Amino acid sequence: MTRKTQPLLALIVSAALAAPAAAQTIFSPSQADFLNLAFADFIDNPDPDMAALQALTATGSDAATLTFKTDYDINDDLFRVAVEAPVTADLTGLNAFSLTLSNPVIAPEGLPNISAQVFVRSAGGSIFTGNGQALTLGASPVTFSITPMQITSLGGDPSDITSFGIEFFGGDEFLGGYDGAMATVSTSPEPPTLLDTLLFSWENGADLQGWDAPPIVAGAHDVVVRQGSVGSPAIGATDGVNALQITRHPTANSFEWGTAFSLDAFANSTPPIGDYSNNGSVDAADYTVWRDNQGMSFALPNRDPGATGDVGAADYTAWSDNYGAVGGGPDPVVQARIDELVTALNNPDAYAIAFDVTVEDQFPNDNPGYLILHMAIAADGGPSNTGDPFFQNNAGAIPFASIGSGEPTTVELQLSQFVDVGGSDTNGMSITDVGLYEDTGYLTFHLASNMSVLSEDVVFTIDNFRVRSIVAEAAIAAVPEPTAAVLIAFAVTSIAMRSRVDR
Repeated sequence: MTRKTQPLLALIVSAALAAPAAAQTIFSPSQADFLNLAFADFIDNPDPDMAALQALTATGSDAATLTFKTDYDINDDLFRVAVEAPVTADLTGLNAFSLTLSNPVIAPEGLPNISAQVFVRSAGGSIFTGNGQALTLGASPVTFSITPMQITSLGGDPSDITSFGIEFFGGDEFLGGYDGAMATVSTSPEPPTLLDTLLFSWENGADLQGWDAPPIVAGAHDVVVRQGSVGSPAIGATDGVNALQITRHPTANSFEWGTAFSLDAFANSTPPIGDYSNNGSVDAADYTVWRDNQGMSFALPNRDPGATGDVGAADYTAWSDNYGAVGGGPDPVVQARIDELVTALNNPDAYAIAFDVTVEDQFPNDNPGYLILHMAIAADGGPSNTGDPFFQNNAGAIPFASIGSGEPTTVELQLSQFVDVGGSDTNGMSITDVGLYEDTGYLTFHLASNMSVLSEDVVFTIDNFRVRSIVAEAAIAAVPEPTAAVLIAFAVTSIAMRSRVDR
């Protein structure tokens, strides 16, 4: 199975797309900032440290080349060196703090590619936030980004960035400390424009619009639409005036599947009698099935209830009498919705599902110490897959500072981190790797909550579900104006707690 390559079918294009593509979306340090980088002592060894920033030179108009030496860190069991520089940055309204690294120097024998991670300090320099994953440098540029959500999830302040830095490190290849490793740091280019395609917003009164499908485990969640009005939107409403309110009830387990939305195009279909091939119509293919099994004890699909025993003349008569009958096919309205969702998620420009979560102060009850929402997408695996995939995402967290604040926070779930755990042929692969089966007749979205075990209910809301894509400016210009809002029900999140890193 491969991802579909047709252009993204925009279900709803948000008003934010009208913003000019040239608008700033990231903060990236300048060459002058890079030239202020200095050695930072992150190594837990007795002095003196062997690590050092040996040289720092301007490269072009927006970059600097660093020459450095590593030393062994006894606590982390690797060789590293860190550099840091002051900077004044406010990420309010921006997507990320970013910088770009490359290693244009061919490493001498014995020194594989260098790995790196980027960090910032905020809140007066007291909160350290790393980009979360070390990446290997090579000849091609690699852009590192830290989002405002990552900063706030650790108690930092995205509006008060006071310094930034880079850690270069590796394993045994740096044994003894390598003298003269080099890398180039540069200002990141503005990323391509983000396109948001709205999937679900709960604006039809009290209608749950499908969010009452049977969950994997009953009793953990109750859901209602929290309604507001024009000029007085409900708390948690970030698109329109309503939001979906979820009440998580106390359970013995911290993790519970609790809510589901399901689309099944075949739920109410009845195949015609005589459709022995199960293709939705009584035709010549059914005669072939009858002929091949005549006189045998075979369970004919869609058999006349009055025919019993071995396949025989009564089954031929049922086929003959019903020849040409049709039925058993998908509901066209439901199938159209499924096709729209699959098209949006399989589009090669799509990279994430984004949504807004609001957790009010639970007073007089306690606020949970953490809240994680897990999302899974189940679909037909198709004829080439012996099983049906169950793509589950466990890649983010509701920031601790947002729990009990009553303020919405936006969470992005990367499609590359929706991984099949269903035991099918695509087990271990992601939606980005294989896509959803484009002819699937059903989709189910499961929502689980994972939080500290409490003895009282916890109430939160979700709103403004959308697929987020990265597209070129020309592609956005080609998107037609929407003529109607097509609301497709969708589901939410699986997010993993980030651990704080202290430096």
